[in-house]
Amino acid sequence: MEIRDERGFSLSELLVSVAVIGLVMAGIATLLSSGSQTYLAGANQIETQQAARATLQRMAQEIQAAGYDPQGLGGAAPLGCPWFPIVGPSPGFGAPTATSLTVQSDNNGDGCITAPERIWYTLAGTTLQRQDFAVDVAPLTILGGVQALTFTYLDQDGNPAAAPAAIRSVDIQLTVQPELLAATWQTGRVAVTVRDRIRVRNR
Repeated sequence: MEIRDERGFSLSELLVSVAVIGLVMAGIATLLSSGSQTYLAGANQIETQQAARATLQRMAQEIQAAGYDPQGLGGAAPLGCPWFPIVGPSPGFGAPTATSLTVQSDNNGDGCITAPERIWYTLAGTTLQRQDFAVDVAPLTILGGVQALTFTYLDQDGNPAAAPAAIRSVDIQLTVQPELLAATWQTGRVAVTVRDRIRVRNR
């Protein structure tokens, strides 16, 4: 007849086993959390870069085309409607600002600029808005999570332009963070800055 030892674990042995298992599980959890944070940061950076670059490319295309004047009339006499490719924010159309500008082109070729021939960009809080007066009744958000936007206007020598008539290029610097991001995921809170200098081709 076989006699078995039916004694169980002692309390000290049980506590040591629980502690060892706890340490192993804590290490695994830390490793998984670190991997998730790294993935989140990378995914956020790629998404933000793509959004910022697409927005900058769109602005660049429209600024490059500013001042389109197929008839070469430019509002001169006897039309009496002088205009410039880059002007101030809507509806004032004075000097453009660091966060707002209006792009103008004579799309219908009559030598004058009317409301439907204007495109307005402006920063409202953390959103970049665009309004094409030919189709939009109000500004539309084209990019969220904007932390900073700076338009710098330069003359033909690369110096700050003193007036809209002297603007020959626009330097744009845009800083963006992910638009939707939980505040607790600090590692994933990346910021991307893109910059470009756009030449106004029609001046």
